[in-house]
Amino acid sequence: MISPITQTLLKTVTAGSSAPPLFFMTDPRIGDVRPIARALPSQSAIIYRHFGHADRAAIADDLRQIAFGGDHLFLVGADPQLAIACGADGVHFPQNDVADAHIWKERIPEWFLSCAVHDMDSIIEANAAPLDAVILSPVFQSESPSAGTPLGVSGFINLASLSSHPVIALGGINRATLPHMSGSGAAGYAGVSMFLNDAD
Repeated sequence: MISPITQTLLKTVTAGSSAPPLFFMTDPRIGDVRPIARALPSQSAIIYRHFGHADRAAIADDLRQIAFGGDHLFLVGADPQLAIACGADGVHFPQNDVADAHIWKERIPEWFLSCAVHDMDSIIEANAAPLDAVILSPVFQSESPSAGTPLGVSGFINLASLSSHPVIALGGINRATLPHMSGSGAAGYAGVSMFLNDAD
């Protein structure tokens, strides 16, 4: 069952983007991510961030099969070698690794490549890279321990306007904050906890 928040997310993204409208970013804090991946709406994206998990190869294989069955895009975070091994559709790079996108787009042109961005400098650097989307965060206050100071809606809009790639909003997207994103130009939304109810 798709939760009301996910249904609303699908209705509020900017039309015409080449990127999927929803990005589920896995996180070790939520345990087994496979039930959530199975519940995603068709043509979503899954970004597997393994953080060195011992069973990462097996989990990546499972998620790749789930993605194939659900018509999803499957990306591996910061690990091109694992992406190759499991047959992923591409890679999501941390902000500091955006230069690697040039290397991997040349090696595997069909890959979908995305990158995290957090400020004007990283947006400008990403504009020069062969990316298919950037994930801009944090928009709102986030529970993630690595999240920085929230951009706020106006900050998101200002930075997104500088991007030559589709911009995916990440950080604190929920039922209370989503209405504030109306007209923000977000091409899609990424998150962890906002998808938890979909697996119930």
